[in-house]
Amino acid sequence: MGIALDLSMKILKLLLIFTLMFSSIAEEFKFKQPTLQEYMTVKSYEDEIITIGGIDIRRGDLLESSRVNHEIINCDGPKKTSLFDEPAFQTSLNIALVATVLHTTLQAPEDKKKHALVGAVIGLGATKLCEKIYNGDDNRLICALTGAGAALLAGLGKEVYDSGGRGNVDAMDAVYTFVPGALISFKF
Repeated sequence: MGIALDLSMKILKLLLIFTLMFSSIAEEFKFKQPTLQEYMTVKSYEDEIITIGGIDIRRGDLLESSRVNHEIINCDGPKKTSLFDEPAFQTSLNIALVATVLHTTLQAPEDKKKHALVGAVIGLGATKLCEKIYNGDDNRLICALTGAGAALLAGLGKEVYDSGGRGNVDAMDAVYTFVPGALISFKF
């Protein structure tokens, strides 16, 4: 009982270290929200001065004189997206996930199926827990990496536990635990 408790404490410490490490790495991938001061210093669209043929004119006056409906003008610019919103990334992730599920259900032994299921549950659980802690979509990379790291640690931890004479050591068990956990973490 003491060995299992000691092992679980070591796994929790490693999970915390990996979470902090992924958090510091993924900080550079977050989008910065503009501050109120930045909004206050920006001129409105209508107040901008444009030059046409050497004549300076306020854009709002030009719109009024041309009788253009200003409601149809969109000046929001392109929406900032992350890797998770890219169709190519989502498609490749879906294909990898389907291939993994099909392989595991059709060809893997029962032991590997259990490892895959536990890895997926751990990866999804760690990802959702991270999202609850960080509260936001701009931390999706941190949380996906945390879920993948948790699945990896679970697979490696089980093999370390088995190497103490308590089970059959098989490196493929760790792979079957990690891959579904990582894919699920990046999918959800």
